[in-house]
Amino acid sequence: MLRTTRTPVTLYTSEDPGAPKLARAAGSLKTVLKACLVTGYGSKPASGWEAAFEDGNKIALRCADAKSPQGCLRVEHTNANYADLRVYTAMSGIDAGAAAGALQRFPIYEGNTAVRRWWLVGCPRGFVFFSEGAYTTRPLYFGDFPTLAAGDNGNMVFAAHANGTYGNANYAWNGLNYIGSSYAASFLLKSHDGLAAAEASFSSAGTLSVSSTNYSTDYPSPVSGGFSAFPVFIVETVSRRRVMRGLLPGLSCPAENLSAVPVGTEFAIDGDRYILMEIGDDSARRSPVLVNITAWEL
Repeated sequence: MLRTTRTPVTLYTSEDPGAPKLARAAGSLKTVLKACLVTGYGSKPASGWEAAFEDGNKIALRCADAKSPQGCLRVEHTNANYADLRVYTAMSGIDAGAAAGALQRFPIYEGNTAVRRWWLVGCPRGFVFFSEGAYTTRPLYFGDFPTLAAGDNGNMVFAAHANGTYGNANYAWNGLNYIGSSYAASFLLKSHDGLAAAEASFSSAGTLSVSSTNYSTDYPSPVSGGFSAFPVFIVETVSRRRVMRGLLPGLSCPAENLSAVPVGTEFAIDGDRYILMEIGDDSARRSPVLVNITAWEL
């Protein structure tokens, strides 16, 4: 049984007064993430994370909340076109620690289109970041999640559009109905038994297929006149079997195709505010997500 606490979150965007810019320049992603998570900018306070280590265009971001397993996300943005990301269970220096999962390459520059807008939604125990690319938004998610495992000390999840350089990406978080690392760079800080990092996938009643001949109805739904959105659950791979591990905070999966709605559009649902984003690698935009910008269940 999941036990959660409603945790307020803050929305940061490139349109905020005093917000740092994400550009085809070394260090810009590090600057944006540090400003949102650690230092704040303008009138926006930081999300409550800390810089465990920092050196030039490299930073290790760590959740400061004692309830967290406090894994680190190392960000190295020394190449203007991409940033290297790696998760660690613990670090002893900016270049030293116990790595969890493989290094992932997050694209900053895509084809002939420079990154334009960005969004980050965060709280002291997790964040999701989106940058606008050539076709859609590129996601990066890292943080704690409510777990079904007793005594869990590895309940942090990483998921991203990764291994891209100049618009080419080998792994895309391409919808919420894919299983396996051949489609997504997503993993858990530790397996349910705490022994090692574990492959992760996601499941939701609102999953969309990205098949060109088989995907859900366009928004607005002919049944409801609107859209339906459903929670997203984290699935751990155990001995090649898929086992429910916990809840992915902050993100909901719409059951309708929202490609006609601009990314960043805000919706009010049951007293909370949400923004529409995309997590796929598809110019047709068939992988929408709603991000709660009011509060997450953690």
